[in-house]
Amino acid sequence: MNEPMWSPGLTLEDMELQIVERAYSYYRFHKIQTAFALGIAVRTLDAKLEKIASIREAKANEEADRRLKAAYFLARSRGEIPAEPVIEPATEPLDNAVHTVHMRTKKR
Repeated sequence: MNEPMWSPGLTLEDMELQIVERAYSYYRFHKIQTAFALGIAVRTLDAKLEKIASIREAKANEEADRRLKAAYFLARSRGEIPAEPVIEPATEPLDNAVHTVHMRTKKR
């Protein structure tokens, strides 16, 4: 445990989830032992582990979105991505319609 328990900006709930996560890892992901050691019910532990998983997933999604936006911005600034797509309507009946997409580039 090299990390400090509390730092500015860290809420009590964040600290609680860190403790649950560390205990769960310490007891080698055995829920009953972890719940017993923390003095909580297994259902409560499950709820906290679900919350940890959803927080991790949200952070991963935010990071993926940030990286995607950065890559898109970089590609646009390099001129690798055309300005806007132009969708041409199909000439076949609507049931069997296939739309073709052409990319129009801006003239500089």
